[in-house]
This record gives sequence, structure tokens and C-alpha cells, in this order.
Amino acid sequence: MKNALLFLLASVVSFLFLGNCLAENENLLSPKEDEVAIYFNCIEIPLERMLLIRKNSSYCAAKFTRGWVEKEGNEEFAECQTYYQGDGSGDFSRKSVQMNKKRASSLPLKGPFRPFIYQPGESYIQRGSNKLTWNYKRKVGTMPADH
Repeated sequence: MKNALLFLLASVVSFLFLGNCLAENENLLSPKEDEVAIYFNCIEIPLERMLLIRKNSSYCAAKFTRGWVEKEGNEEFAECQTYYQGDGSGDFSRKSVQMNKKRASSLPLKGPFRPFIYQPGESYIQRGSNKLTWNYKRKVGTMPADH
């Protein structure tokens, strides 16, 4: 029992220390504007760079062209271009490629209380008939927005 309490105390102290270190050095965890970052649940790409996504025999390329905030940082937006090739060839020079320009957005939560609150805006990017999550400014979620 004594060892378990010591372990718990050491864990809490380590967690608090690590949390303070990470908070002080938050900019070390964020990628530079020209770097790619791969997280456990998303990929962050530089503006004007293409991200190639493949699921089975369909391909999608996504490129963020702009990201900005409005209303004192409460509303987040990004402009994105997607190119979808669903014929299985992976050839984006074919006429069957579907190009889509989109403005993704994340707006303040609405609703009276949980579980009745919701996220307005369009926080996803289209990939053919599927959607992938989007997070400000240039992150694409690896989990689909729709199941």
C-alpha cells in the first residue's frame, strides 16, 4: 500500500512538472509554417502543400491555401482545395478528377447545455462522398467525420 501511494505521488509530481515544462515550451511542440507534423489523430501540413490520401482504390489530394481567424479569435476559417480520383487509377491528370474548393470553419459552440450543444460551421473537408475532420489552420484528421 505504501509503495502504491509513493508511486501515485511520484506520478502526480511528474505530471505537474511535465505539464509546466510543456506549457512554457508550447512553441517547441508546434511545427514551423513550412513543416509537416504527424500526430496520433491528425496531420498538419504547410499552406500551399498537397496532402495525398488513399483509401482502398480511391485517392484524394488536399491543399490549404489560407487560414485566418475572425471575431477576436472565436471564429476560425481555412480555404481548401481538394482533388478526388475515385476510379482507382490514382492518375490526377484524368478528366474524371473532381475538384472542390471549400471554406472550412469552426465557430463558437451553440446550445443550452450538454448534450444539446453543437459545433456550428463546417469543420471537415470533402473526400469524394466521405469527409475528413479539419482543425484550424491546416490539420486534417485521420478519423473520418462521418462513419
